[in-house]
Amino acid sequence: AGFAAASGGGGGVTSDSAYNTIGGTDAGNSLPDAYYNTLFGYRTGYSFATAFGSGASGNTLIGYQTGDSITTGDNNSLVGRNAGQAITTADYNVGMGEGALYSVTTGEKNVGFGSWSNWQVTTGNRNSALGYWAGKTLTTGSENVNLGYDAQPSSATASNECTIGAANGSTGQITKFRIPAVSFEI
Repeated sequence: AGFAAASGGGGGVTSDSAYNTIGGTDAGNSLPDAYYNTLFGYRTGYSFATAFGSGASGNTLIGYQTGDSITTGDNNSLVGRNAGQAITTADYNVGMGEGALYSVTTGEKNVGFGSWSNWQVTTGNRNSALGYWAGKTLTTGSENVNLGYDAQPSSATASNECTIGAANGSTGQITKFRIPAVSFEI
């Protein structure tokens, strides 16, 4: 694909014949065989693979150093400073907020909405977090749902759990659980 105008320079917005659109200093530093990427911000997509045929494709990365380490990961959507910064080969991750999915390397199909959500997940798959710091202690567990400010799984390696509300000792703990439509309350 080749992006001489955008790599290592002072920014600007460019597009190429491989349907890549790039804006920002060192964004998409090397894109020899990458397609359908949208990269905006300093060093977004900086590490895309340089070997022909191994480029990352279908990524949308917006923010300072967002997706900075992606080499061959495809179809990741990341918005926010340092979101998904450690992703290397992972596919189909969605992160929005500063540091969302920050530590993911090879974990796939993770979702983090909120600053630092699913922050320490590295190789875990199919984890969803909604809220500031939600799922921040999870590392290798899979198929977890953490909803609310500081909602955390029972352990860093937990799998198949659903946690609603802040961790013990945190502000904002849930004191009542209710589903009004079915008159259910605890």
